[in-house]
Amino acid sequence: MLIIMCGPPGSGKSTYLQNIRECIDCGSTGVIVLCPDEFRKTLTGADYHEPAEDMVWSHVKTVARVLLDIGHSVIIDGTHLTKESRKIWITIAEELNVDISCVWMDTPFAVCVERNKARQRKVPDEIINRMFAEFRPPCFDEGFLDIERMKSIDY
Repeated sequence: MLIIMCGPPGSGKSTYLQNIRECIDCGSTGVIVLCPDEFRKTLTGADYHEPAEDMVWSHVKTVARVLLDIGHSVIIDGTHLTKESRKIWITIAEELNVDISCVWMDTPFAVCVERNKARQRKVPDEIINRMFAEFRPPCFDEGFLDIERMKSIDY
């Protein structure tokens, strides 16, 4: 099983995953959360470095493929704001013959901005604005088995 998180910075993706991590049961092989932010920090030493983004995502995809191929369930903790960004994972799931689901963190803009202010690793407001403008809600015709829409009140 492949699960992708979906939502802008501050929407609660990582917090939600921390809260449910001990409750997740995906069989004896377990579930592994892959966070592109952690790959980025490890590979570049920075929170964000545009020239390295292709390399970061290449590593995330490679590790996800290997883990799925050996039977682990994988959660990708990224924004996945557009159909195009989600299509990459849908294609991988199809190639490996695994189910794919999406957890959509449907959080109001003002809440995301407020949460961002309290974060150690802040995202500039103009980036959050741009990401909200780019966002397209996930839909079943993209190829998801399930889409779970989480309102900010749910977590």
